[in-house]
Amino acid sequence: MGLLETRSALPSILPLETSEGTTRLRKGDALQLNGFPGDIFRFVQENFQPGVSMPKSSLFTGTIQAVEHFDPRVVVDPANVSTVDIYQHSMDTSGGTSGSPILSNGRVVAIHNSGLQEDVLIQGPNNQVTTQRIAIGTGSWGVHVKHVQNLRNFYKQGVLEFVGDWTASR
Repeated sequence: MGLLETRSALPSILPLETSEGTTRLRKGDALQLNGFPGDIFRFVQENFQPGVSMPKSSLFTGTIQAVEHFDPRVVVDPANVSTVDIYQHSMDTSGGTSGSPILSNGRVVAIHNSGLQEDVLIQGPNNQVTTQRIAIGTGSWGVHVKHVQNLRNFYKQGVLEFVGDWTASR
């Protein structure tokens, strides 16, 4: 998840749902996600060429499959926002859609992450240790909007800051 600050106002924004507003969400409720890289199957059929073909966003629809907490020992009560961290959903997304907003009734309720992974240390031929990411789950998830709000608040309070020239790292 990242935070983008612009120099001027964008033409339109998606409103963030309040943490309290998410307490009405339950398993089976409808969700939408608009994300990139769009319809990758069409790109394959049309001989997609990086830098030449024009990617388009795609609208995905689905439902909440589960409401969960980061700690599996916590009993989840959807009406108590402090017990909710993640929405598992049924939208069949593709690589590149992670970070897209998940919407309920036109408001952002979560940020999409299509899989789970862990870093594993691997010893190389000269006793060099490297890190390799291993997929441990392929479910589709959304990180609760309260974490986006916290990230934004930390930035506004000066707790988080970007150090360096972002243009140099592109």
